Amino acid sequence: MKLHHSPASPYVRKVMACAIARGIDGQITTVATNPHVSPADLLADFHSVRAESVALVSSLTDDDLTQRGNHPALGPDTVLADFIRIIFMHGKMHLRDLTRALNS
Repeated sequence: MKLHHSPASPYVRKVMACAIARGIDGQITTVATNPHVSPADLLADFHSVRAESVALVSSLTDDDLTQRGNHPALGPDTVLADFIRIIFMHGKMHLRDLTRALNS
């Protein structure tokens, strides 16, 4: 699994802390983003990372999806399924914004 990030990203530090706590940090490769990558390469990488994410989520069991964690807005009793929904909606928001920008 790849985690693309800006080297100073506080989000990546939180993700890695959670991964360490769950014992899956060895499955994650961090990849520093490069602002000079071509749009075609970015899109190809996006499709690759998305396929890996879909495969990971598809492999989760019902027990996995009911694991609880702390979300800054939803609180300390948030189930993993809700985290996944938030990630999905976050991506949809960016796609919506990109579509608007390209169509304006």
